[in-house]
Amino acid sequence: MAARPLGAYAADTILSRMEEKEPAEVNIGVFFQCISLGRRAAIIQLASKQDIVNRFSLRGRLAVKIKETSYTQLTEELAKEGRAELRRLIDRSGNRVCPPASGRRSI
Repeated sequence: MAARPLGAYAADTILSRMEEKEPAEVNIGVFFQCISLGRRAAIIQLASKQDIVNRFSLRGRLAVKIKETSYTQLTEELAKEGRAELRRLIDRSGNRVCPPASGRRSI
């Protein structure tokens, strides 16, 4: 699942370009590719850091379980992250607050 770290990298790249700086090199690897074939079928292929698949693959129920678990964990993580951000933006009295600018990149 490279989408999540690549999204963060894309945001940093945009900010770097806006500051007229060279963006950092991508150094994100995946160790498998998941091919979804519906709710009851999947193929999982192991891959190198360069995203090149090898001959080893999983099929059947085990592949479906891995696929479902990875999707479930991803959506749970995103929901948890969203709730944490919402809590930061709303104070105890229910008023929206502006988060502090410290630690954030200014553009």
